[in-house]
Amino acid sequence: MINGGAETDERSEAKPERKSASFWHNQLDYAATREEKWRKAGDEIQCRYMDDRDHYEGGKQFEKRINILWSNVEVQKGALFDKLGKPDVRRCFPLPGNRNKIARTAALVMERSLVACANRYEPDVQIENAVEDDLLPGRGVCWIDYEPTVSMVDDGQGNQVEQVTYQTVKFDHVEWKSFRHGNGRSWDDVPWVARELLFTKTDLKKRWGEQLGEKIDAIPVNQVVDEEHINAEAKKDGSFKRARVWEIWYKPEGIRVYVADGYPDELERKEDPYKLEGFFPCPRPLYAVKTTSSHTPRPEFLQYKDQADELDRVNTRIWKLLEKLKYCGVYDGSAEDADALKDIGRLDDGQFLPYKNFMALKEGGGLAAAFQSRDLAPIAVTIQSLAERAVRLLQAIYEITGISDIMRGSSDSNETLGAQKLKANFGSGRLRRKQKDVQRFVKALYRMKAEIIAEHFEREQLELMTGIQLPLEVERNAAKMQLAQIKQMMGAQQQPPAPMGHNGGPPMEGAPPQPTQAQPAPPMQQQMPAMPDEDQIADLQGIADACSWEEISAILRSDDRRNFTVDVETDETAFADEETEKQQRTEFMGAMTGWLQVAMPAVQSNPSMAPLFKELTMFFMGGFKVGRS
Repeated sequence: MINGGAETDERSEAKPERKSASFWHNQLDYAATREEKWRKAGDEIQCRYMDDRDHYEGGKQFEKRINILWSNVEVQKGALFDKLGKPDVRRCFPLPGNRNKIARTAALVMERSLVACANRYEPDVQIENAVEDDLLPGRGVCWIDYEPTVSMVDDGQGNQVEQVTYQTVKFDHVEWKSFRHGNGRSWDDVPWVARELLFTKTDLKKRWGEQLGEKIDAIPVNQVVDEEHINAEAKKDGSFKRARVWEIWYKPEGIRVYVADGYPDELERKEDPYKLEGFFPCPRPLYAVKTTSSHTPRPEFLQYKDQADELDRVNTRIWKLLEKLKYCGVYDGSAEDADALKDIGRLDDGQFLPYKNFMALKEGGGLAAAFQSRDLAPIAVTIQSLAERAVRLLQAIYEITGISDIMRGSSDSNETLGAQKLKANFGSGRLRRKQKDVQRFVKALYRMKAEIIAEHFEREQLELMTGIQLPLEVERNAAKMQLAQIKQMMGAQQQPPAPMGHNGGPPMEGAPPQPTQAQPAPPMQQQMPAMPDEDQIADLQGIADACSWEEISAILRSDDRRNFTVDVETDETAFADEETEKQQRTEFMGAMTGWLQVAMPAVQSNPSMAPLFKELTMFFMGGFKVGRS
């Protein structure tokens, strides 16, 4: 039972019967076969990015390479994702009366909860890894992980009961090779998604040992971690081996299933534990190059692989020619003491070489006639031609990827400002679609995270995470009643007591005044409770003025009310909209001020022109989006 008035989460108690895993193994194998070609290309491209020449086709063919792939990916990383930013949750539209306060409080609770959850790990790293997968193999995926901690607590009557004591939700990057999904015409038609998890033998027993019993030993633990970098003896060591388990979310039946490679039955089957609006615990992946007819992407690098390979060949030829570009030649060795001339190339500055036949050498034309140097001009011309070809190849690659020279931080001083802006707009225009896709991806992750917090987190944890007190309706009503009593008491204390006669009754009309003496307080005044101090009154007033948990919960727990009431963004995605609106408002105010300076004097001098200027003003304002209201 969720504290604070929330309903029992019965869906987490459902334990459907385990079934044969053959259907899932067939589905996973089919998905792997469908993406086999793409996965091979992705592996080679990652090796090329890391300059691992031993593990991609043609890697050793070029002795000297220009890693243009690494350069382009690093440039695009910064352009597509700089930082995650803080969550920005706000009301969708202003609401009348107290509903506006309730919507604002609900938005504040969600925003602070998202901030508090992000402080426990590094969400930026998860998004960065997904963006890198998008730029290299061509698909980036992040998963939402919700982890409630259940402990045994005392229910106050001496009984030990299970209770959720802590909850957390976070982003988890899924490696591109560890993600599979069913086929569909669009992402909404995809029937299932799955991610690969690796478990040690101990982890398996801890997770499913109680349910499976001795059958847990039948699960193969044969996946070797980091197989390429460990020796044969280490491979035999069980500490490097894992069992490969697939977490599968099947939309048609609304279930989450765990299956293990090589094990015939399902490890676990449970009804939808998250109750997300889109069911899947991951948004639509980031795709590099894909068409509407397939969900199997293509790496972006393949679009300019031919140019990159040629660039490597050109660079290798330039290096080989440079190795041959050496100043050398021949000389006549028949003369006496001719061997002394061979040391002339080793002389230091200011050093001279003695030569016995110097006069004969001088009369014969000197050193210029004695030596015949090698002609380096053809090699130099060839190197220059190859360098020009390399520049043209680089430009072609930048045009394919959309990375202009302005975005790379370089420009030509002879170019005009218009030419530089044109190239900058060209580059940013090519990347704007990718930037928009990354923003969509981040926004979807935050909305899914907010949805889990809103529907599953308990009231006590929300109060601890946000610092916002959410009294129950009963507590708020009690505080209002106490404040009313305090107000009544304060009014009674401020009212002056009525004069009394000598017999305790009111004085008779015309009777002489009685001497004043101390009278005992009336019985009701003696029994009146002590007046609370200012801090206690302020606390009661805060509870009475606060929104109740039931009012906030009615928004948080409902998909429709939550989506209609609040909007979840990040300050990075919301910043662009705010800056655009600021610019539009500034432009509107400047234009409107200039128009009113013309219209107002004309209307004052001729009031009959007011209707015409009114229509002109409305026509003028209608052209600005911010002026339509």
